[in-house]
Amino acid sequence: MPTKLQHTPVDAISLKGKFLVKLLQAGFRVYGWFRKNNIPKRFEENPATMKWQDSVYLGYKYYYQSPEPEEESIDFFKENPFELSENTIQIKSYVSLSFGGDLMPYEFINSHACQHLWDKVGDFYFDADIVFANLETPILPSHKPSLVPEIMLNNMDFNGSEELFNVFEGMGKHKGFDVLSLANNHSLDMGEKGVAQTIEFLEKKRIHTIGTASAPNTNEDITITEVNGIKVGWLAFTFCTNHHVLPENKGFLVNTLPLNLPLEDTQPIVDRANRLRELGAEFVVGSFHMGNAYQPMPDSTIIENVRKIIDSADLDCFVGTHPHNPQPLTVIKSKSGKEVPVIFSLGDFVAWDVYTFCHVTWLVKIELGRNPEGKVQVAKLHKLLVYCQMDKDKNLRFIPIEEVKNSKEELKKTAMFPHEMEKILEYYERYLK
Repeated sequence: MPTKLQHTPVDAISLKGKFLVKLLQAGFRVYGWFRKNNIPKRFEENPATMKWQDSVYLGYKYYYQSPEPEEESIDFFKENPFELSENTIQIKSYVSLSFGGDLMPYEFINSHACQHLWDKVGDFYFDADIVFANLETPILPSHKPSLVPEIMLNNMDFNGSEELFNVFEGMGKHKGFDVLSLANNHSLDMGEKGVAQTIEFLEKKRIHTIGTASAPNTNEDITITEVNGIKVGWLAFTFCTNHHVLPENKGFLVNTLPLNLPLEDTQPIVDRANRLRELGAEFVVGSFHMGNAYQPMPDSTIIENVRKIIDSADLDCFVGTHPHNPQPLTVIKSKSGKEVPVIFSLGDFVAWDVYTFCHVTWLVKIELGRNPEGKVQVAKLHKLLVYCQMDKDKNLRFIPIEEVKNSKEELKKTAMFPHEMEKILEYYERYLK
């Protein structure tokens, strides 16, 4: 194995895209040579507070060299695998929760290109009692869609569409979503109106939302789902809203905390978790949009923040989004003694960024049961790593990683980027297996 992941983590499709990528990589090669061993490993990554040096580094790790994890992070995951302690008490499984990552409005995501997107993994993901993901775009059907181009060189405001959301939901072949987090760095892309209309759009589809609210004191930013008598509570926060500033006295619009900096105050999370329990929740899931993009493992600041959040709010499950690529899964024993499944980053989900390692994503399923004492706890954990492949006709489909391993040469014959699978498998073996 090489000491670092391969250079050129980006593959463009169009001639214009290829030219821009080569030009950018030439510049970042010079940047890397001058910085040498002074490449930063962490920063807040908040556009509202970024200095120009931070923006340059963000481009460097995206276009030229994927960052390597800290030794502390590697040790942490070695010591904390994604497995439960052996349980001798038989627990009947009552409720299944399915988790998927970031749903993003890329221009390559459309009904034609995604006709067979879900063929191999749709049943695994959507066949759960409660299906969750992070909707990383407002959806205002009355406004023109604002889709991410092949090469995005600056900040832009997202807006999805009805067609795009139909792709997200499984192309009409599956039941769709039950809970969506709207708390992310693109929550305010369409302003206050965008928050309200996105909630309204999803409510009409009978989808619960968390992390945003259209008015104060509505409890719209939290929700409880009940299946088979088990009540699951949901809350969500984001580390920033990009260059958008929450209007004065309207902090209720999006739940924000500086989650990428050493976290001193977790009280807003604690308050919502407590409110959920007051409303009857027996199992509380927290969704947090945090971490640094394109890092294969979270840094020590993020790991410590996650521990603080779990312990202070006594969460039962932690779900992370934002870094765009998947990160290792783990189970952390909380201060109260619970085994808490922790997903630091599910990765991009229904999206197609030109960054290679955004093309793999975790699908995670958790089964809950009520033990003989009447308490709800995690009974089983299931994980499926999938690769989003683009073929030569620009069609997309999800393929389980085991199938990629077993049918690699056959899959290369139809792939837009045949060499990409080697990079994906290296990433899997090095960081996720």
